[in-house]
Amino acid sequence: MQARALSATITLLIALGGCSTILQIEPGQLDEGSSGSSSSSSGGGGAGVSECQAASDCPAPPFPDCREATCVDHRCGSVDAASGTLTVSQIAGDCQQIECDGHGLVRSAVADDPRDDGRECTDDTCANGVPTNTAKAAGVACTQGGGKVCSGAGDCIGCLSDSDCPGKICKGSLCMPTGCSDLLKDAGESDVDCGGPCSACADGKSCAGPADCQSGVCKSKICKAPTCTDHVKNGPETDLDCGGGCPPCGDGKACGGAGDCASMVCAGGVCCTPKMDVMTCLGHCGPVANNCGQTVTCGGCPGGSSCLQAICVCFPDPVATTCAGKCAFVPNNCNQLVDCGPCGP
Repeated sequence: MQARALSATITLLIALGGCSTILQIEPGQLDEGSSGSSSSSSGGGGAGVSECQAASDCPAPPFPDCREATCVDHRCGSVDAASGTLTVSQIAGDCQQIECDGHGLVRSAVADDPRDDGRECTDDTCANGVPTNTAKAAGVACTQGGGKVCSGAGDCIGCLSDSDCPGKICKGSLCMPTGCSDLLKDAGESDVDCGGPCSACADGKSCAGPADCQSGVCKSKICKAPTCTDHVKNGPETDLDCGGGCPPCGDGKACGGAGDCASMVCAGGVCCTPKMDVMTCLGHCGPVANNCGQTVTCGGCPGGSSCLQAICVCFPDPVATTCAGKCAFVPNNCNQLVDCGPCGP
């Protein structure tokens, strides 16, 4: 008689959607000696089975930075991080931040996180979530590289006019002694009115070292024309021996346009290789800025997710909708477990 009761109980559980499987009932947990009633879980917590012993037994949330699984009274639950909590994964200098929305999901937000191009004569800012490096006005004071004033094109140079050089003259963006224009080779000059304390000499002029030459190349005491293999940033090169007609530059090198870069992307004056669109769009929707500041148009959101500030966000269905005709723990439209109550009477 007891065997028939046990068999009927198991048949009823299967008909109700496999409640014994959902509740993780293990063989031997049914007490055949008490008309098929379930025994208390070994971890306590009252009648019924133990869903978890520790938080590690519970399903991991979609965004662990924003939702932490918990195990309280042997039942799985979760705790959401506060709205605005930053996630671990961030991209420096992209004017964006990935943060928690307070409901266990993530969102993108505009941040004051500009890309530093390493130039004193540019202002590094964010414009509508996009990094921008703007040249400071000509004449603004600076010290980078031994210069004194900004050129207006983002460079720190020695002078713009004679007024920047008390007792000297401004020649080739450098303050020079007045003797550098007397048409004589004197006062330490390596050639007539060039080299030494004067401005650098043109190709073919005499030199004592690289500093005496406009090309930065002094061989056999003669200034030589720039080449793409002289290990000096000279001529039209945008960086050392690359760009400006030389072989294209790698990531992180200075550039003046896409053609100067092996990646064909010059972002804020620096060569950059964009991430694959599929990586940029992971969890995102609509227009999104990639790691190089380019706008990538991502598609819509899968399933029941909606697009909110370029992030795919899933809004859970009401519990009544998820649990209609169901019992025990059931995943909702956002793949979150919902407790629909016990199965059976």
